[in-house]
Amino acid sequence: LYRSLDTIRCASDAELQAYWMEMRTINTLDFQYREKNTAYEIAPQLSSNMLDFPPEHIISAGWMMDEEIDISLLRSFQHRMLMENSLTFLRSKTFADGPLNLENDDVHHFTQIACTEFEQHAQSSLTPPALNSLSGECAIDADLEDIKLTGEYFFLLRSHQDAVYRSMSTNSSGEAVHRVEPYYGIPYRIEELGHAQRPQEEVLANIADAQIFLPKPNKFVCTELAEDTRDSVETMDAIISRPKRSNPPVSLTYHSMPPVAVQGEAVWYSKDQVFRQPRAIFFHLMASSACADGHPVLSMINQVFSQVCARKYYQPAVAGLGYSFSVGARGMGLSFYGYTPRLPEFQAEVVHQVGNSSFWASINPSVILNCKDRLLRTFRSWSKERPDSQCESLMRYLLQEGTWLPMDRLRACEEIDVEYFQERVRNVLKTHSLLSFAHGDCTPETALKCHEEIYKSVKFSNATDSSTKDKFVIERSRLLSPGTHHVVALPAINKEDGNSALLTFFQSDVACPATSARLLVLRRLLGEPAFTELRTKRQLGYIVSLSPTGYGRGWNAVRGISVRILSKRFSPLGMEAALNEFLVSQRLILQSGLTDETVKTRCAAIIKSLEDPPTTYSEEASDFWDSLVHGMPFDWTAQVIDELKGLNAKEVLNCADMWLFFPATRRSVSMMIFAPERETERLLLKDRIARGEASPVDIILTTVTATHSSTTVSPLSGEVAVEMKVETALGENAAPIDGRIDNVDSSDSKISYIFSIDDLPTLRDSLPLGPQGRR
Repeated sequence: LYRSLDTIRCASDAELQAYWMEMRTINTLDFQYREKNTAYEIAPQLSSNMLDFPPEHIISAGWMMDEEIDISLLRSFQHRMLMENSLTFLRSKTFADGPLNLENDDVHHFTQIACTEFEQHAQSSLTPPALNSLSGECAIDADLEDIKLTGEYFFLLRSHQDAVYRSMSTNSSGEAVHRVEPYYGIPYRIEELGHAQRPQEEVLANIADAQIFLPKPNKFVCTELAEDTRDSVETMDAIISRPKRSNPPVSLTYHSMPPVAVQGEAVWYSKDQVFRQPRAIFFHLMASSACADGHPVLSMINQVFSQVCARKYYQPAVAGLGYSFSVGARGMGLSFYGYTPRLPEFQAEVVHQVGNSSFWASINPSVILNCKDRLLRTFRSWSKERPDSQCESLMRYLLQEGTWLPMDRLRACEEIDVEYFQERVRNVLKTHSLLSFAHGDCTPETALKCHEEIYKSVKFSNATDSSTKDKFVIERSRLLSPGTHHVVALPAINKEDGNSALLTFFQSDVACPATSARLLVLRRLLGEPAFTELRTKRQLGYIVSLSPTGYGRGWNAVRGISVRILSKRFSPLGMEAALNEFLVSQRLILQSGLTDETVKTRCAAIIKSLEDPPTTYSEEASDFWDSLVHGMPFDWTAQVIDELKGLNAKEVLNCADMWLFFPATRRSVSMMIFAPERETERLLLKDRIARGEASPVDIILTTVTATHSSTTVSPLSGEVAVEMKVETALGENAAPIDGRIDNVDSSDSKISYIFSIDDLPTLRDSLPLGPQGRR
């Protein structure tokens, strides 16, 4: 740090002026081409500037800089930024690495010193009763805890700090001053760090030894954009009349450079017609069957790359350019964004580095192992997450192809070594298909050039055999059978967390505009009542939510509604009882009060939110890219809106009956995690199931009976050939809210139970995969 400051201090005035002009250009660009912000984001900054700046500088304050730097002022600051003028804090997880060694230093002795100084310097700050409690070993005395509860303690703490600095100012021997922080009892010491003014020759020698240099001129700064050469400024009327969205991407004709075309090759392009800034964003997806297993080592690849190249790509980041590199189950993903004139050059540098096998082979093994350690800490922290988040991870594993159990992922990560990492990198770089997309202020020729740049750096192979195709992960969802309910009842994973959690997923139908429209309406109808009834009135838990969700991606997704509850008061069995009681009561309310006019009003509100245009060019580009990657239509939102416009009350009620209200037709999974104090209830449930007796879940679901008038059920046709009625709404045989289990005979129901994470793979394999591809 101090050698870097010395390097700047030794720079010439001309060099400092050049860096100032570079910074001024960057600030000018960022101000002139600012991204669109909401009024909520802008108001705090403007109100603060109104206090500190004149009106003509309220908007530009902090952005615009003078052409000339005040060298004398800068030099005056530099002369103050010396080691002997600094205050440095060093912290360590172990005292062996820090300034105080507990094996050699007497912490009790330092505690007594601190207490003595408290008594000496707190006379004017503390009241007599508080002073009386400071007698003896105050830092380890229980009376000190009483002082902490009062405001007088802060006067005591200030006296401690004054005593420490007074000791430093009168300490002429240069020895360290040992202390114990009074509130937490943390031992520490203070000592001088720094020397007298060093000769210029010594400063220059230290800089040379450390090989610290001033950066070269930033070639990625788009200086030409900072010079506003526009003949006229666009009027407000012209800005308002701009289209709300850009035209969707078009496919470009392209002949690949290699003699053999790459399978799945495609180049897409769209022009930014909304924001009209000199920015662009390029996306590339290089699919590889070597990534299909979704191994944790894949996420390590991009972490290692980012860490090794962080310094190299710092200057592009300063100039407003950026990149993202990721490796997942589909393959390698690269994206580049920023000012258009320098973006292709920046992409060429990054892509060349990614595809350079020598670069990967030369990476220091310590970097790889450090990234592994960070990843291990992340995976191990899963056991400390909230129970509802753990339920979500397990639910995704159960219902989505290509996901891992958290403990399997951890074990796989522990086995990674440098050799295995390098082997996986070599395989990942052998890609089989390439999809590219460019959006923004660029030309089709630029899009083709950037697509072509990938071929120069990354190795491609033509994968045509069926065995290779089968290795690609489609990320489909697993299907539940109608009239089935799976219960996964697990003990607490985090033994220190006293909360229980319930995550229930009601599967609806495969992804299509009609399904999405109906789920959005059901969310509007049930979301607020669920929170009001279960969270506010019943106080079931401090997290209660009902929302549309899905597993799988694109056309391979299967949608549904999830209900999440986190509670310290009730067990998961009580939560599920309350949830089903809520569903029964809501059906009665909707059947008696839902009209076509109500549905029309709700749909209008949903349509208004769906029609909100993107706020940045990158947001719009990301929407297009998601559609390309997952094979979804660009007008998906428009199709959903069309479905919403045609919905009526009968169709909504039919879908609600099919997907949510009736156990005989719905398809659902409940992921339960029991708090440690609720483990007895889970074991009792397990014992009842083993003996073939009825469980509370059986009782809950059999209180609602279904009478089918037809075997054909289609929730999207508008006519559902099912007539159902509620014979009883959770009568006296229902499971009480506290989760008690009554001795009630079991009826024949399609309910399965799992009581161990180890059994999840068996259940997962028993569920068929959903459809593949566009329907």
